[in-house]
Amino acid sequence: MTNGLLLVLMMIKSTIIKIKRKLGLIPRDWSVGGYDFNQMMASNNARTEESGINNSRWAPGALKRLRKKERKLERQAKKELKANKNSIVFQAEQKLKKKTLIK
Repeated sequence: MTNGLLLVLMMIKSTIIKIKRKLGLIPRDWSVGGYDFNQMMASNNARTEESGINNSRWAPGALKRLRKKERKLERQAKKELKANKNSIVFQAEQKLKKKTLIK
């Protein structure tokens, strides 16, 4: 119970800090490993990735599009795993693994 409550409090705190950063109430942290530095590097990486794929200049919002694409791929992988769990081949492989572990 306390771990769950602690996790919720940490999530609320991080959300408040993100909002304060967006509003400019917290000064930017450009030190290596700082939040703003990491965001800048991730954005640059997303722009490079996008310009390489489209063979053109980058457009604003490249990081957001990259993260959206990553979430979509994660959901597809989870959906495929769930579908595979119901297949006969997957169940047979699991039974075989259990038998070999028991012996």
